[in-house]
Amino acid sequence: MAKQRITHRGKTYRVLRTLSIGKRPYHLLKDLSDQRERYQAFDPYAGPDGDLRAVWVFPRTSYVEKQIRLVARVSEANANFPTILEYHPVGRRLFVVATWIRGQDLAAYLDDVRSGRFPNARPSPGEAVRLARGLAHGVSNLNQKKNIVHGDIKPANIVLMREPSRLCLIDFGSSWFVEQTLCARRSDGASPAYAAPELLDQDGSLGVPDFRSDQFATMVVLYELLTLQLPYSGLGGAAGMDSRHRVAMEGELVVPSRFPGIGLHGLSANAWRKLDRLVAKGLRLDPGQRYQNRREWLRAFDQIHASLMHGDDESVLLRSFQDAMEWPWRAWREWRGRHRHQ
Repeated sequence: MAKQRITHRGKTYRVLRTLSIGKRPYHLLKDLSDQRERYQAFDPYAGPDGDLRAVWVFPRTSYVEKQIRLVARVSEANANFPTILEYHPVGRRLFVVATWIRGQDLAAYLDDVRSGRFPNARPSPGEAVRLARGLAHGVSNLNQKKNIVHGDIKPANIVLMREPSRLCLIDFGSSWFVEQTLCARRSDGASPAYAAPELLDQDGSLGVPDFRSDQFATMVVLYELLTLQLPYSGLGGAAGMDSRHRVAMEGELVVPSRFPGIGLHGLSANAWRKLDRLVAKGLRLDPGQRYQNRREWLRAFDQIHASLMHGDDESVLLRSFQDAMEWPWRAWREWRGRHRHQ
């Protein structure tokens, strides 16, 4: 029997199967599962023509239900996360339906820029800071309002949206409440290159994961946007896994302004010093040496962003403004011919 097909916005999809979640049928179009079960789906009753949705499947426990309920409230007013539309228990599983985020997959985008296929799509330092700053505010909002640590911030979980251009996390799967992190398996869902060392540290010597863990991962993303490489000679957070070598590994971090081939892009020396300090402190392997509260971290981001947008002279201001206005369109044009995030 031939698989059912649907057409949406000029693209034809093959339906894998149809699930009834709540009172709606959802046509599953693509299996996106890696460490967690998740799907791209189509809701035929979303608006006059239907719309795409994300469907996540979790084990049904009282803890997970509480977690999803609180995350759903935060997601309604947070532009850096998908909005959770509904969630329903079915047997021993909990099905969560969220908005589908349209844009460019950040991991694939960085791979293409790195390969040289789209050299003009590389973001300027000012644009990289603006994007990461928005993500930092969104992540901090999640932690501040509901005391939740995301725990799996990485380019594969991020979409670069166009209007307005911003980074949007598409996955909540590893999120946990700070007060229950002692009960969580430390490596649950974490990607070693992007995860903070305390999420990978099995002996607990670095303490309980908290907002500083998301701070580290966000700064790895910023570092990669700036340099197209991972910090600590490509190891990222894995550089801090072994307590015996942690101090020595701290010295392996090359700050962005000294990275081979980055160029100074017309930024003032003062702006680069601030940017280097922001990155170096946020990427400390010991969480006790990072920014110790959300306000301090966000203030540092806001200050460097203001410095980049209102530089020491008129030429810096003009270049920063032009970068901020031109880059999203330049990147989109480079990508449009080959990649479309459906």
